[in-house]
Amino acid sequence: MKQEWEQGWCGKRKTLVSDPKLGIFYMQITDAPMHYHKKSTELYIITEGEGMMFLDGDWFEVKKYDSITINPLQKHALKSDKGIEVLVVSTPLVTLADHYLD
Repeated sequence: MKQEWEQGWCGKRKTLVSDPKLGIFYMQITDAPMHYHKKSTELYIITEGEGMMFLDGDWFEVKKYDSITINPLQKHALKSDKGIEVLVVSTPLVTLADHYLD
């Protein structure tokens, strides 16, 4: 079954796995706002493009094949002028109820 793009919290996404214990999403991001999660750990794997990531109080460049682990309560954001594609793995499944703007 072909997955359709849907608008997510941080950009367009295709849901690949949605289980209470695990979420896997393919995302297109241009401007993910500063936020954090209280419960979920996320792994971002950059698959296309480049951008700037905020984590642990600093902005740094990310590019294709970089991977970033985001632990609960870590404030993070991702921005890209041309757009960036990211495979996002979350455990447990990240939900809207676990998104907190900063």
